[in-house]
Amino acid sequence: MSRTTGESVEQSVEQSVEQCAQLGSVSPAWRATGWLLAAALIALRFCPGIAQPGMFFDGLTYATIARNMATGVGSFWHPVFSAAGPAFREQPPLAFWLESLLFRAAGDHYWVEKLYSAVTGLLSAAVIAAIWRRVVDRQSSLWRFDWAPVILWVVLPGWGWIYENNMLENTLGLFALVAVYAGLRASEGGRIFLAWLTVAAAAIVAAVLSKGPVGLFPLIIPLVAGLALKRQSVVKAGLASAGLTAIVGGMMAAILWQPDAAKFAHDYWHNQVVASLTGQREQVNSVLGRFDVLWRVVCQVALPAAIAGGVTWWARRRSGHQLSLAGAPRRGLLFFAVTALSASLPIVVSPKQSGHYAFPSYPYYVLAIAVWCGPAVVWLIGSIRTAGSPRRLHRNLRIASGAGLLLFATLSASLSSRPHRDKDIYHDTIAMTAVLPKGELVGLAPELATDWPLQNYLARWHEIGVEPNIAPHPYLIGMRTSSEEAPRGYELMSIPLVKYRLYQLSTTSASSDSQSLRTAKSNSGF
Repeated sequence: MSRTTGESVEQSVEQSVEQCAQLGSVSPAWRATGWLLAAALIALRFCPGIAQPGMFFDGLTYATIARNMATGVGSFWHPVFSAAGPAFREQPPLAFWLESLLFRAAGDHYWVEKLYSAVTGLLSAAVIAAIWRRVVDRQSSLWRFDWAPVILWVVLPGWGWIYENNMLENTLGLFALVAVYAGLRASEGGRIFLAWLTVAAAAIVAAVLSKGPVGLFPLIIPLVAGLALKRQSVVKAGLASAGLTAIVGGMMAAILWQPDAAKFAHDYWHNQVVASLTGQREQVNSVLGRFDVLWRVVCQVALPAAIAGGVTWWARRRSGHQLSLAGAPRRGLLFFAVTALSASLPIVVSPKQSGHYAFPSYPYYVLAIAVWCGPAVVWLIGSIRTAGSPRRLHRNLRIASGAGLLLFATLSASLSSRPHRDKDIYHDTIAMTAVLPKGELVGLAPELATDWPLQNYLARWHEIGVEPNIAPHPYLIGMRTSSEEAPRGYELMSIPLVKYRLYQLSTTSASSDSQSLRTAKSNSGF
């Protein structure tokens, strides 16, 4: 086939797609139906864990720190997990502080951290759609399909888990999306170019203060937008990225000028960042080594890619044409692909990895996939209009979406009192906190020294601190065993526990300890 013939075929295909769009495929009604489908899918992916108590211990730790901050235990640059413990400098503090605002407004309930996590997900969906509308030409039939990338994002296998469990990647991902959107607006130039560049810089700083240096990847957005979307010359795009970097550096310098901030940053950098990069912390246990995260990206993106591939195959088969992308979508595909790689590839540097670390990069992968399959979706919806059956399809899709939302509400109401995970630990910690004084420091049997869920739930529900049983404590927690014998000096408390046992210091031991303390004080001259 000659080049001229190939170009004419491509033009005819694009004309066919646009004709389908003109027949109603991108009407407000279809857009509303698409967003209703997206809302139902989001609700079902939230369900049921978003409404139930209990979560992964990392998220529980973050919720406890945020609750403490809301009640005046700890501060922005001195977040604490336990009032009796040291400052928590494992992660930057902004996400904790933002979550603490919700605790201040709503009170101390198990669903507050769930609500915060859900809000970050909903806001992220809105920004993903906004980014789509900035990259796709407004005159294109694809412009109104801003719900498509959101649906592909929500079907990621790990999506429900990360938003059920209050992970820091939720806040990081939201600020990174805002930075990308603002960077795109800045790449368009105009009189408010500097304002959008400043917004992008502020969002990048917020991302770094939420999860660390992984939030810096949007620094390249003006340059990538200039090269991929052809909105600026290479020189102007490079200068814009350099300017963005300078503004971010100035903002960070102003923050670190505060002594408390500088102290926190020093400890965080050495205890977390340097230790992770040098392999002093936990390392990935995989034959792929540091490239394990890329395999996890492939596994997550495979499902939305398969859905998009199926839609494209079906559209091409029905149309009899080789559907192809116009120039603008191809540029958008390149922009999203480069952005996605810039967000996930740097993680390979660290030997400390986990699957959820790459989650903030997934929106850009699905945006690229949505651009690729967009013309097929346009053609298919346009063909429905041509066939004369859109009203029935609209009705059926909206009924199905309404049923999904109703199912979410029903399940959330019926399951809200049942723990989502760690059922036995949840039951026992609730029972123990009913009798333990709030803020008590209790001892732990040696075998429970690394039982992080137990320690996290005690801290979350009743501000209970724990420490190894190196000295007598008024209370001691041990593992439930076949033996009913209490540790020396303690007596078993008669509360119904499933996995653990709670002991109280016996009256005799307490009197003996008190007498020993008085004797020691007398001998020391007090």
